[in-house]
Amino acid sequence: MLVGDSLRRLDVPLYSRIMEDVLKNIKDILLKEGIHLRNQADEWMMTYGEKKLNGLRNSQSDQLFLRLINTLAEQLTESPDTTHTNDHLQSWVSDASQFAAQNDHSLHGALQVLKYTRLAIWKRMEREFEDRRLDESGLLTAGCRIDLAMDEAIIAFMKQFLKNQDNLLQAAHQSIRELSVPVVPVFDGVAILPLIGEIDTDRSHFIMDNTLKRSMDLRLNYMIIDVSGIMNMDTYVARELYQITQSLKLIGIKAYLTGLQPLVTQTIVSLGISFKEIDTFGSVQQALEHIGVVSHLQKTKDLNTPS
Repeated sequence: MLVGDSLRRLDVPLYSRIMEDVLKNIKDILLKEGIHLRNQADEWMMTYGEKKLNGLRNSQSDQLFLRLINTLAEQLTESPDTTHTNDHLQSWVSDASQFAAQNDHSLHGALQVLKYTRLAIWKRMEREFEDRRLDESGLLTAGCRIDLAMDEAIIAFMKQFLKNQDNLLQAAHQSIRELSVPVVPVFDGVAILPLIGEIDTDRSHFIMDNTLKRSMDLRLNYMIIDVSGIMNMDTYVARELYQITQSLKLIGIKAYLTGLQPLVTQTIVSLGISFKEIDTFGSVQQALEHIGVVSHLQKTKDLNTPS
């Protein structure tokens, strides 16, 4: 019969005190052997055929690992709802997810490290209980506390990791939208807005907001909206273009529409859409000539050309 089982049967209070001492000892072991546990986790990963991620193991990741071990070890002797332990966990989650994002690590790779960290801790606790000849109920008690804390860490890490990924995707989407709606200044007070591809509700709102903002920032007098890259135009797109031109007009900017394709023009006529309040031109150059930019540039060129 195991020593722990005998003591528990004979003297429950004494067994409880022994278990408290054992848990404190295991806590001290985990705190002391953090790097060894990290090495053990790596060995388990290799044993089960998991490849180490390139760049995952470095001094910063070791520090994060030790902080996690410290947080888990605290759970062996403290209540699960201890405030400062939860604070330590949230701080670790924030830093670990940021580290994963900065080093372009996958969620799968990070979770594999946590998986084998749990295994390394369990194996170390098993050895301690075997050396002390304590029964498995004590091991289950310690393991349950470790598992609860580890599960909380994994869930919190996953949530923060996915949130970070979503933020990165949103930032990338924003960059793509900005690149798809470039307001290009070509001369003092004059800019071109080339539109290409499909225009949906989300993009139309962004075109409106970005065009007005950039026009104000550049202090424009004229905006040439070139739609030669739009192959299809329905009533929705036509209405959005009209609203953009009218919004520019309200802030003192004259808008011109250029590049209407023949097929688009036929569609506009068949739909009964009217652009009679908007000056249209076949090309950007024609609009620039109308504004006087081309002739001004030619005069400047003539003045700078030696006689």
